[in-house]
Amino acid sequence: MMINRLLWGVSIALTACGQQPSTEPSIAGAYEECKAMALQVLKAPATAEFASIDDIEAVSLDLTEPDGPTKKEFKILGYVDAQNSFGAKLRNQFSCNITGWSGNVWVIDSFKILD
Repeated sequence: MMINRLLWGVSIALTACGQQPSTEPSIAGAYEECKAMALQVLKAPATAEFASIDDIEAVSLDLTEPDGPTKKEFKILGYVDAQNSFGAKLRNQFSCNITGWSGNVWVIDSFKILD
């Protein structure tokens, strides 16, 4: 219930400022989705500190067909510093392949923590 109120409040605030949240797939959106996936596999997700968007490697490929919705594929290489099961903070590099469509629709095609 609180999340719904928070999202509704953010939506109202953006609308009031004359800005609409982007619904087109972007590197920033892809990175946020990949970070959410990383949090699911970490031993201590509350300790996660992700690389800034300026410190990642990202490649995008536009697969939009004529008269179709925007479709883009992204490959994201990033890292997250987080505690392991012994409490030591380690850097975990990850690779994430993700596809995004207009309307903020995302599918993670592959996600891997690299050695």
